[in-house]
Amino acid sequence: MIRILIADDHAVVAEGLKHIIEAQADMQVLAIAGDGRDAVRQTEVLRPDVVIMDLSMPELNGADATRVLLEQDPQRKVIVLSMYADHEYVRRALKAGALGYVVKRSAAKEVVEAIRAVHAGQRYLSPRVADVVLEDYSDDKQDDPLARLSARDALSPAAGDDLLRRWSRAEADRPR
Repeated sequence: MIRILIADDHAVVAEGLKHIIEAQADMQVLAIAGDGRDAVRQTEVLRPDVVIMDLSMPELNGADATRVLLEQDPQRKVIVLSMYADHEYVRRALKAGALGYVVKRSAAKEVVEAIRAVHAGQRYLSPRVADVVLEDYSDDKQDDPLARLSARDALSPAAGDDLLRRWSRAEADRPR
């Protein structure tokens, strides 16, 4: 049985999730927390297998609550549930340590898949979120100056010496 804590400040969303989850024979909702601080308190006491955490909540937002939970116990498994799929929100949740990110517009089936995947130690991203993460990764790669070097240049001692010389000159010419 997968034991779950739901943290969402919107009662309709939390109750809907509870209904979806408890329709699964292998899942049980232990409690619903209405804000981030309550989610942290209840997680300490109830020790759920998976926490479903809304990103935007009062008292303590979902990313910060996730960070606190994982500082207390790095083995905790958190899925962020959010209406936002923008890369800033996704990045914030993943950097906080969430193993999953599901957009609230997703089908019920996707929430259940995310719970099973994260419980099994895997990561889960809604398809829409996966696209955002891949775009973000591609953008980061384009900004990486090493990505512009050819394999030969990246491994060439001469290229490294040249780069060091140019950097030293620039440092020497810099006004103090």
